[in-house]
Amino acid sequence: MRPEQVQAIGAFLRQHREAKGLSLRQLEAASGVGNSVIARFETGVFNRLDPDKLAKLSRALGVSLNEVLDAGDVTSGVDLPTMPVYLRSRYEGLPEETVQQMSRYFDRLARQHGIDPSGPGPGEDEQPLTKRQQRS
Repeated sequence: MRPEQVQAIGAFLRQHREAKGLSLRQLEAASGVGNSVIARFETGVFNRLDPDKLAKLSRALGVSLNEVLDAGDVTSGVDLPTMPVYLRSRYEGLPEETVQQMSRYFDRLARQHGIDPSGPGPGEDEQPLTKRQQRS
């Protein structure tokens, strides 16, 4: 991810945190992500943002993970969370056993279609394209 993408995502997170009137510690309590990590996200210190932590922050801020990624003009599946992270984020009340069962089922279906769910698919190991690059 390019530095300007990370900075744009950080600015988006800060804007939404401040709009909700939350301090770093309050967002930490709501999301389970450490306040020092949130501060580093917001200031664009990371070269790669952890999708699991972004999903937790987006949920706590009441925005979708796609909105967060859109803020950085990131559309590549490489930056999306794994199946268990997605299921926990999207369907918050699912028991962990169900998340694991659904993940195993997804893996089995993916393999039936020649996809390795643990590795990049064709073209997925390339640099993520921005929306602007995709339109060109």
